[in-house]
Amino acid sequence: MESTPIYIEILGERHIVTLPGFTEREEVFAADVDVSRAKNPGLRRLRSLAAAIGMCTRIGRRSGASYKDHGFDPLSYGGEVSAWLREQGATPKQIVEAGITIMAAVSDGLYPRAAEVEDEAGKSEGGEESRTASP
Repeated sequence: MESTPIYIEILGERHIVTLPGFTEREEVFAADVDVSRAKNPGLRRLRSLAAAIGMCTRIGRRSGASYKDHGFDPLSYGGEVSAWLREQGATPKQIVEAGITIMAAVSDGLYPRAAEVEDEAGKSEGGEESRTASP
């Protein structure tokens, strides 16, 4: 199944979105979901969305931020990406808008829609051998 490329626009440039591995998607999504429990939910949301921008576009490399150097902590990493974006002239609103676009793709990658699951199941029933072991 070929998917349509996703782009964001920030700092006057268009950036293609490339989803990272499952673990990174899960970590950044979980950081965003936990926003309501934070002492400063607005800042936490900005950082989680900036982390998504950094992980899923070349902005992460351009900012000099390294997820590994931040101990694989999406909020710490997102703080550095957010600071770099702000220094380059991005507003919090622009970070949030771009991040939400990416977070929707991250969510879809973690939790596919029922129709997509049914479509994939139909393909395996159509003659391909199932990879699920029977008890």
